[in-house]
Amino acid sequence: MTKTINIVRKKENPELFKEMLGLCEQEHSSKRHRRGSNFFVKSLVRVEPLERSENIGEEYIGIWETNEYIASDEDTDWDEITTFTRVELKEETVVVKKWVPVIMLLLMVMLFSGCSENYSNGERIGMIQKFSKSGVIYKSWEGDLHVTQTGMSSNTDFSFSLDNDNEPEGLAAKIDSAAQHGWLVKLTYHETVGKNWFSNRGSTDHFVTKMQLLNKNPMQTAFSGNKQDSMRVKGKTIDTIYVVILRNK
Repeated sequence: MTKTINIVRKKENPELFKEMLGLCEQEHSSKRHRRGSNFFVKSLVRVEPLERSENIGEEYIGIWETNEYIASDEDTDWDEITTFTRVELKEETVVVKKWVPVIMLLLMVMLFSGCSENYSNGERIGMIQKFSKSGVIYKSWEGDLHVTQTGMSSNTDFSFSLDNDNEPEGLAAKIDSAAQHGWLVKLTYHETVGKNWFSNRGSTDHFVTKMQLLNKNPMQTAFSGNKQDSMRVKGKTIDTIYVVILRNK
């Protein structure tokens, strides 16, 4: 069993100490304090003999700390070193667990599998309240549809975009006309998830692909329908009466 040596002094074994000095390499030195005009430091040295000698064995290999000595801008003055004290350095190592890459891969698969070009598809009926081309970096056609339900107005607005990557030809002009004239229209759209990260395709994820004109005068139709309803006479048949007339001869 190798004996552990924790301290080596020059005065106790000059030959051994001299041989250790010849084999050591300086690892690090730091200024500790100043006395007068001099800075005193301690150095960490590593003893790793290239060839085993009779004096330097396994018990002397490792990291040692020197005594304090006067710091110099030039090379270390080894004559001032008189003591080696063993130190244990805990080397920080980054251990990558085998399961970390697997988890990262699974997360990436889940992320990309959750992306969908057609997350939902649907239709909305109403009147175009706003339609313009806007954007700070990416310009796109954006609009708001005031949704109607069974001919009645609601408080719901549907925000939509025209896809910069796949804009149907002439659709922007049709929607713009509907917005200017107040037409009742039906918009066909699809919603994407994870396919518009930087809003380069549009400010929203609802992309309109088709517009159908339903009524050019929705307000007039609504008022005329109410007038006709008020003029209708509502009634109900209760019974049928038969009248028989007898003539005397």
